[in-house]
Amino acid sequence: RSEELSLYQEKARFVSDLITQDIRQADGTPCRKRDSSYTINPGDTGLAWGDGIEGYSGDPNSEVPGEVAFGTGVADRVAGTDALRVTGTLGAVFSVLSCTSPTFTLNYPLGVTAHGFDPASNLIICNFDAVSATLFVKTDSSASTVSYNPATLSCDDYPQNSLISEASQVLWYLGCNGLPDKPCNTPAGRSLYRNPGRPVIDGVADLQIEYLSRDGTAYQELANAWGDVVAVRLTLDLEPPQPGAGENTPPTPRLLQVIALRNRIPL
Repeated sequence: RSEELSLYQEKARFVSDLITQDIRQADGTPCRKRDSSYTINPGDTGLAWGDGIEGYSGDPNSEVPGEVAFGTGVADRVAGTDALRVTGTLGAVFSVLSCTSPTFTLNYPLGVTAHGFDPASNLIICNFDAVSATLFVKTDSSASTVSYNPATLSCDDYPQNSLISEASQVLWYLGCNGLPDKPCNTPAGRSLYRNPGRPVIDGVADLQIEYLSRDGTAYQELANAWGDVVAVRLTLDLEPPQPGAGENTPPTPRLLQVIALRNRIPL
């Protein structure tokens, strides 16, 4: 029983760290908080930034558009469970040392020798002195440079000390894992997914998500305006441990966590 308890604690801690990092960064850019005067230009990535966070209830009509549908196949979403999509900046942030169109030369902190941006990643650049940021796809790169499409960006808009980071969109949901002899109507047949096809942990019974809006007094299943969401409350139920001989069924382990969106915390 002690070993089982340690495993549940490890699962809960791992999921808590990962999902907290994503939600805290929702709607964030390296330069400043989003407000009515700060816009994010779509650039050439095709990434829909939107409100930075959007939730989906377990209602059959609340499917995630174009990504994952309710079903019983591998990585399909489990009916009756919630889902959450966040958009923001993840990973390291680098400042621009200089710009000579169409290339940014990056300034690295001590001990860092390469930016490590994935070849297929979307990037975002922002300028403290401006009221906007721009999403872009790098056309080329070296260990210390990032090239861009000059029709999308210019050195005048993003000079020295502008900041570049990776822009990412992440979907969290409960899906069927397809494990042998583990039907999806049992906790053992379900996994918590971070993006379709990428299970994080298995043995998850349920996922419910609620949202607190700015000036709100209670958490709600869905927000009236996603741009006003300031905190997320997660309820994650794990697969109950098997009872030993002569034992009653142990209670379902539950992770209950409240996560604030850092970029919307009042100064």
